[in-house]
Amino acid sequence: MIYFANFSNRMRRGLIASATFAMAVGAVAACTDRTPTATDKNPTALPVTLSLSPHGLTMAKNDTLTLTPTVKALDGSVIQDLSGITYVSLAPKVVTVSENGLLTAIDTSSDPVKVAAKLQRDFSTVVDTVQLIVTPTRLAPLTFVMQIDTLDGTTFGIGYSTDILPVATTPAGDTVYPIATYTTSDPKAKVNVYGSYGYFSSNTFGAVKAYATANIYGTTYTDSVTYHITYPSEAYVGWGGSSWYYPPALQVVLKPGGHVYWYNYFSDNSTDIVFDDPSKASAYQGGDSGNIPGFHGMSVYRQFNTPGTIKWTSGGQTGTIIVQPTDSPPGT
Repeated sequence: MIYFANFSNRMRRGLIASATFAMAVGAVAACTDRTPTATDKNPTALPVTLSLSPHGLTMAKNDTLTLTPTVKALDGSVIQDLSGITYVSLAPKVVTVSENGLLTAIDTSSDPVKVAAKLQRDFSTVVDTVQLIVTPTRLAPLTFVMQIDTLDGTTFGIGYSTDILPVATTPAGDTVYPIATYTTSDPKAKVNVYGSYGYFSSNTFGAVKAYATANIYGTTYTDSVTYHITYPSEAYVGWGGSSWYYPPALQVVLKPGGHVYWYNYFSDNSTDIVFDDPSKASAYQGGDSGNIPGFHGMSVYRQFNTPGTIKWTSGGQTGTIIVQPTDSPPGT
C-alpha cells in the first residue's frame, strides 16, 4: 500500500506537469494566433492623450456645438484614427451629447456641467472632460476680461493664491460669467478652476503672465494679466491651545513691512507668544505691538519692518520669522 501511495503521488505530479505544459502550449498558441494590432507593429502609436476642443464653453438653450477630439501618441504625433471614442454627458437634463460629439443644450444651468470623452485602445485608456454653462438666451458679448481680485491687485507673495473671475459684457450692459481655461507663462505658476473662478498661484519670483480663454456662443475670447510675485506680505500660523491643532508654520518668510497672524482654535487663553526682541513686533493696522498675551477665538497680528530673523516661543514651540531685505530676490 505504501508503494502504491508513492506511485499515485508520482502519477499526480506527472498529470499536473502535463496539464501545466498543455496550458503553456495553449497560451503560446493563443498568442501566436492573435492578430497583431497597430501598437504591436508601432508601440509609439499607442494613444497617451485625448484633448477636446473647445474647452470652457458658454452655450445658450437650444444651441448645438460639436466637440473636436485630438489624440496623440507617445512620440507626440497626432493619431488620425479616432474610432472608438465614446462620449457621455454628466448632466443629461442640461446638455446631451451624440456619439459624434455633438452637444445640444436642452436646459439652462449657471453652475458648470461636464461632458466627458474616452478612448480605450489595447491597454491604454485616455479621457478628457469639458465644462460648460447654459444661459437662457444667446447674448452678444462685447468685451471679455479677466477680472482680478482688487484687494490683492497684481502683486503678492510667492505661493499665495488670488482670484480671477472671467467676465463678458454685452452691448446692453448685461454680463456673462463664462467658464474659462487657463495657461501661464511659467510652469511653476498655475490656475486652479472652481466653478467660474480661477485661483492663480506661483512658486516663482518675478513677472508671470496668466492667460484665460473662453468659448462664448461659438466665439473664442482671450485675455491675460501679468502678476508680480514677491516675498509674501502675509503669513499665517495655525494654532490650538496647549497643543497644535493645525500643523504650525514654524518658519515664515516676509518682505519688509509684512505681517504674521496667529489664530487659536481652542477655547482657552493658555497660550501666549513671546518674541526674542519684542521691539521688532510692530503694531499692524492700529493694533497692539510687542509680545502677545494669551488669547483664543480671534486672530492676532504683528507687523515686521526690520530685515533679519525674529524668534518667537509659545506652548513649547519655537517659530522663526525671516524678514528679507528687499521685496524680491535681486534680478527678478
